[in-house]
Amino acid sequence: MRLFLKLFFAFSVTVGSLLTGPSVGAGDNMLMVVEAFARATAGQAKNGAAFLTVMNHGSEDDFLVAVETTAAKRPELHTHIHDNGIMRMRQVAEIKVPAGGSAALKPGGDHVMLMGLVAPLTAGAAFPLVLVFKHAGRITVDVPIGSVAAAAPPGSAHSGHSGHHMKPAKKN
Repeated sequence: MRLFLKLFFAFSVTVGSLLTGPSVGAGDNMLMVVEAFARATAGQAKNGAAFLTVMNHGSEDDFLVAVETTAAKRPELHTHIHDNGIMRMRQVAEIKVPAGGSAALKPGGDHVMLMGLVAPLTAGAAFPLVLVFKHAGRITVDVPIGSVAAAAPPGSAHSGHSGHHMKPAKKN
């Protein structure tokens, strides 16, 4: 009977994690990273950008405080601001992920700026991105690269395909 209960528990946890999507928890703070993507770069572009959504199912706000990747020499957290009618990018120290809410890093808003690309971002490829949170710690996601004009992850529901594009987030 104990063996049956252990197997049932293991099965329940496995199925439950598959149904809830890619997520990583740290203490009371449960984060889920979805819709990660980058746009392919054109020509000799030295910079690129990555986009994603972080969902916080916990009861405590968390903050994305840094990013790391081997794809760029200087990855930074950025936002767009309106300055006298002109959109300008600015580096920010952190991006809030509210408890019970989400933070969307998307074109025209908060995003990951990839300064000093090591190699061009090529459509169809992917690269690892480490997200560093104040409470949840380090989470690694694979970032698929779409076309130069991509507005959503390659193969996502937003680009006319099913949502099976999500990659599991890995806690470091």
